[in-house]
Parts: sequence; structure tokens; C-alpha cells
Amino acid sequence: MMFSPLKKNTKECFLALDIGTEAVKALVFEKDNQAYSILGSALQYFDELKPFNNDKVIFQAGEEAIKESRESPKYLLASLPPNLLRNKVDLRVIIRESPKEEISKKEEQDILGRVFEETKKAISHSPKDLQFINLEILGIKIDGYEVPGLKGYSGEKAEFKILASFLPKEQFDNFNKVLSSFDLKSLKIVNPINNLGGIAGINNGVFIDIGGRFTNICVMRNGKIEMVEGFEMGGRDFSRVFSQNLGMLEGEARMFKEKYSLGELAEQTRDKIKEMLASSVQEWQSQFGLKLKNLKGSLPYDFFLFGGGSLLPGLMEGTGAAKVKIIYPQDIKNIIDNTHRVNSPQYINSILLIHG
Repeated sequence: MMFSPLKKNTKECFLALDIGTEAVKALVFEKDNQAYSILGSALQYFDELKPFNNDKVIFQAGEEAIKESRESPKYLLASLPPNLLRNKVDLRVIIRESPKEEISKKEEQDILGRVFEETKKAISHSPKDLQFINLEILGIKIDGYEVPGLKGYSGEKAEFKILASFLPKEQFDNFNKVLSSFDLKSLKIVNPINNLGGIAGINNGVFIDIGGRFTNICVMRNGKIEMVEGFEMGGRDFSRVFSQNLGMLEGEARMFKEKYSLGELAEQTRDKIKEMLASSVQEWQSQFGLKLKNLKGSLPYDFFLFGGGSLLPGLMEGTGAAKVKIIYPQDIKNIIDNTHRVNSPQYINSILLIHG
């Protein structure tokens, strides 16, 4: 893959591809200690009528960001659409045969291997049909006491909370083929939700990512993920209302929705649009409420929104949240945007991708 003109690359440079359900965001960035400088960015929307062009759209977005950056990235980080890449918090319990003995390094490895295999089997009767992107231990207890790890501790009952991220292997292979075509030094698939802890200095709250076709809900306590839920509805569903009622094309409807969300329409027009969207908003709120009921235990009172659909007015009315805040890229420390375009909540997953 050739681009010109390119200035000599003196630092290691990354290409980050945030592949969503409606669009792909591409960022080229450099990391210097704990600071991340965005040198190039691109946003390309998929054509609903031409799904066979999606691979081309992904590649074009990456090319555009690289060309703007005038750099030659060596590494590729990518996230996959949330309607395909799913998250599940699993609980596992292991009973030790010799509870009085301290856990050795080998026993720790054996237990963790068993825990991960049991999690895979619990999620799917045929784990070979799934590609597990990540299996992360969120917490460990031994005989009811929280511990940072297993080695050196004794006890009978070991409890594990695990975040599993996975998708159908066939879908993974298809994406891997497209991403490998960039021919960079290394390729890593990342789930942005794994980097959510401490974002914008927030350690406790309900985080709501409203994407194009999917809404992710994540409960965070003390900087750790506690529960994840999601449902298939997002900003594209609201744009479709304008297509159906106003005869707009897909792109026109999306831009009209953005103007409404930013308060750029006349007050009389906004009132009509609010009425037009009422049914879809109520449907989203209904699904959101059902998912909150599935989140066990008491929830944090503060809700934090991001994603392309997060700016739509009135979505969080009646949720009972004490505080509702939309997270913007500028809320996240150590991000320097040299393109001056990465300024919308729809880029938060892209920032999470590079911020891990």
C-alpha cells in the first residue's frame, strides 16, 4: 500500500479503525509517553443498499486517514461492530481439593485455564464456532474475600467474574481478511469496552453507547466493569423516521437528524420533529428500560452517554438518572487532535480504541 508524499516517520505510528454498524471511523495517531496525537482522521458511512461494498469502505477510510497524516503507520488496531462482537459477564466457581495449601504459580495457571474453558462452554455449546477476542478477569474472591490474584493464597472456594468478548468465527475471519489487506506490521482486534475504566476520570456510572444500529449499556463501579447489556436499536432508526416521513435519502435523513440534535432547526420545526420521532424514542426507551431491569443490584445514579445517537434530545427523559452527561473527545485527557475534527461523541469508541 503506497501513499505519497510521506514525511519520514520518526515515531511508531498506529492506524485505528473503529468499524461500527453504520460507519467506520479511522484515526492515525502517535503515542508519546501518555499523550496521543491524532494526525489523520476519516469517517465513511456504509451504503445500506450496497453491503457488498463494506470492505471497500473500510479500506478507503483507512487510506484517507493515512493520506492526511502523511505518515506510514506500522500497527493496526481495530474494533468490530457491536451487533456482532458481543460481551457477556460470566461467573465461575472452582472448589479446590487442598484448601489449606497455598496456590502455586502452576496451580494458578491450571485454574485460570479451566475457568476460561468453562466460560467458553457456558457461552456456546460449540465454542469452535465462536472467536473469543478477549477473556478478562474482572474480579476474584477466595472464600468470600476479594484478592488481586490467586498465587500465594489458600482457601477452598475461588470465585471469578469474567468479561468475555466474542463473535461468530466466520464473521471474524471475514474482517480479519479485510484488515490484513492493509499489510501493516501487526494487527490487533480490540474491544473498546475493555478500555472504559476511568474514561474522563469517571469510575462509577452507567455508560450508554448509542451507535448506528446498536446500543451498549455498561455498568462501571470503582473503575471496573460490573455488567454489560445491549439491544439492536440506535441512531439509524431515528434517521429512518425522516426517510419514511419526509422522503429523504439515507444521507439526507442522517444530516437532518444531526441538525435537529444540535438545535439548528427553528423551534416550530423542532416541535414537529419531536412529535414525528415520539414513537421511535418511546420504543428505544422501552428496550432500554428492559435492559436496565436485567442489570442486577442497585445502579449508579449517574448516566454517561456517547456514540452517534447520544445527542438526540429527550432520549433519557424518565430514566430516573440523577445526572446525565454526554462524553466528548475533549473530556478525555492526553488526546491532542491535530485534525480538529474528532470532536463528536461518535468518536469516543475510536478514542477508547487508541487509549487502552
